[in-house]
Amino acid sequence: MNVLVELYRKPQFQAIQHHSNLVGLIERMIGEPVVPHPRVIARYIFPQKTEFTTPPHQDWIPIQGTEATYTAWVPFSNVPQEMGGLQICAGSHRGNIYQFRPALGAGGLEITDELPDDWRYNPTRQGDVILFHSLTVHKGMPCRGEQLRLSMDARYQSRNQPLTAQSLAPHCVASAGWEEIYRDWPATADPYKYYWQEWDLHVADYDDSYNRQRDKLALEMAEAGDRRALSVLQRIIARDPDSEKRERAQQLLTKLECENG
Repeated sequence: MNVLVELYRKPQFQAIQHHSNLVGLIERMIGEPVVPHPRVIARYIFPQKTEFTTPPHQDWIPIQGTEATYTAWVPFSNVPQEMGGLQICAGSHRGNIYQFRPALGAGGLEITDELPDDWRYNPTRQGDVILFHSLTVHKGMPCRGEQLRLSMDARYQSRNQPLTAQSLAPHCVASAGWEEIYRDWPATADPYKYYWQEWDLHVADYDDSYNRQRDKLALEMAEAGDRRALSVLQRIIARDPDSEKRERAQQLLTKLECENG
């Protein structure tokens, strides 16, 4: 989280999603002016930690708002096959919302429904981008190289479609709001500050039932000694407003760590 805060404080990081080539491409694709979500997410995938490879999931559950939201996955360096990357399940966006359970890795979820057996993958180079719909099932590839895999997720949608307040906030940075993040920015970075406030956006309610379902399952799995609950327990400890729930998650996390050495 400390690293994420430092990245958010860099105008260069925020500027990537506003690049005219990227915004122009998406606006031509959907035929309307778009809003880049301020909530951009940096990903740091450690080499050889294959147990935490991101499992198959959909982005709509954490994003919500409109289904017609598109993720741009942007690698910060060349990503040859030994470093993994992103794999897309072709046609999976037609399957609506799939059932899930807690899992290790980013997002803490994995799909349990049967999926089309048509996974697409290609190594990427710095400057490439992979675009996909919020209902598209995707997963990480194991990073088996020797270096950190760095990338970012940026999200885009029509300005005429609803989005949630969460998409307008920094990602998982409870200790730093936009005022703190922007504090030392130079005047040249002003176009990237509070840019979404100039548009009359429809901010919709966020349905937290998916997160409650995930957390309930994770607590039950942890009670049974299932290590796959670990990532969700960490999320509860770091972010949940319920102190009793955080305390229970911490106790179960300690128990799992002791049982697994």
